[in-house]
This record gives sequence, structure tokens and C-alpha cells, in this order.
Amino acid sequence: MHLLKVVTLFVVATFTAVALSPANCTAAQSRDVRSLIEAGAIALKTGDLITADSNFENAVRVDAKTKPEISTLWRSAGETALEGGKITRAAAFFAKAILYDERVAPRLGELLLKGAATMDNERKRAGIVTRAIGWAGAEAALEASVEYYTQRLGPPRKVFLEHAGWTELATLQPGDEIHYLSSVTFRQKDAGTTRIMPPTIAETTRLALQPADAAGRDSTPVWLARHRVPTRVYIWLLPFSN
Repeated sequence: MHLLKVVTLFVVATFTAVALSPANCTAAQSRDVRSLIEAGAIALKTGDLITADSNFENAVRVDAKTKPEISTLWRSAGETALEGGKITRAAAFFAKAILYDERVAPRLGELLLKGAATMDNERKRAGIVTRAIGWAGAEAALEASVEYYTQRLGPPRKVFLEHAGWTELATLQPGDEIHYLSSVTFRQKDAGTTRIMPPTIAETTRLALQPADAAGRDSTPVWLARHRVPTRVYIWLLPFSN
């Protein structure tokens, strides 16, 4: 009787160990993870973003290796939004994709910059480009902005500021304006006033100029110089028009 009890306990213990073995747990968890991802994908397609987000987060808690797959689902949704002209929505989806896999950031940043180029609202486009800077990089965003404003304002003048000395940019008549893009700070001087101009990548900024006739002059010469590091500044001279 005592022997039978020992054997019974051994069999139960052995069965329990097999049932809870890592291999069996992994198989069960894999099925759960797959269900979560599939449910999340369906929710994402139907626009139920809260449910999609919840399912994806739960899947990652069980198996972190699913992150790239979930990133791809968000990326696909973002690309679909881009194709439909929903740029802001695409930016939000791309942000989710990057959250799950940072390696895709440069490529998604480039796609977002291309999408932003189609936007008519200049301020909203600037917001999208500002977001893309952290993914695609400042130089890629600057090039995209130069292309965007070239279509709107015409080709810019490229000014390379390599040395500490001043470079004469232009002599402005009353009412003329200068708009610029630059990824780093530079110095500006006109009529004896010197300023440090901030970088501007997403949207052109107008140079702050002293009025041409403030000191009895008919025109204002404008000079530029590097600040801390060499840079190139893209300049648009906009003549005054009534």
C-alpha cells in the first residue's frame, strides 16, 4: 500500500512537470500572442486604434520578439494613410512603428517628408517636417524644405559661410524682404546692427532688418557670417511689390 502511494505521487509529479515545462508554456503563449497580433491587426484596419494598441502591447509583454512584426503593421497603416493624403494620421502611425522598431525611423522619416511636400497649408506642413527631423535627420529635412520652397518662391541663392569674415549678401530697397533656411545659427549685420539668426528648417524665416530709410538711406546693405561652425544658408530675396 505504501509502495502504491509512492508510485502514484511520482506519476502525478511527473505529469505536472511535463504539463508546465517551458516547451509547453511557450507553445501556449505563442498561440495567445498570435491571437493578440491578429486581433490587433483587424482592429487597426477597422480604425479601432485603442483596441489595436492594447492588443499589440499585450503581445509584446508576452514575447518581445514580436516588436518588428507589430512595427510593420503600424508602418503599413501609415503608408496607406499617406497614399490617401492623410499626412497627420500617417505621422502618428509611423511614430507607433518607430516605437516598436527604431531601425525603421530613417526610412519612415523620408516617407513623411515626401508626404509633407504635398500639403498646401504651410504651417501644418512645418509641424510634420519638425516631427520628421528626429527620424530622417536635419539635413534630409532641410533638403525637403528647400525643394518645397523652391516650388513656391523660385530657386534660392546658396550662401556658404565658411569663415568668420562678413559676406555681403544684398542691398535691399525699402519694402524688400529676405527669407532663409539654415540648419545652424549664423550672424547677420545691416546698418551697424548685428544679430545671431537661429536655425530654421521646417519653415522659412524672414531676416529681421532695420528699415532702409531709418537713417536717411535709400537702401540697406546686408552681410552674413558664420557663427560657430561653417554653414550654408538658403536665401530668397523677395522684392517689394505694391
